[in-house]
Amino acid sequence: MVQNVRERGLIELLFQALDRGQVAPVGYLLLTKITVLLFGESEFAFRLVPFLASVVALALFWLLARRLLGPAGALVATTGR
Repeated sequence: MVQNVRERGLIELLFQALDRGQVAPVGYLLLTKITVLLFGESEFAFRLVPFLASVVALALFWLLARRLLGPAGALVATTGR
């Protein structure tokens, strides 16, 4: 996936199949390409989008759990303790 993001432009990522039979969501590819354009082709740039998505998902899970289970249940569901 890294090579596809490095070698292709934004439009190519939208409309062309990825090399080597790889697949990825279009939004993920575009956000990764923009991150690489902003921060360079470092490992940090390629890992930033998944990291931020996981932080947002954890926060949303906590909000949902708090709504369904209450504060104590949300704490247990989110932390596993």
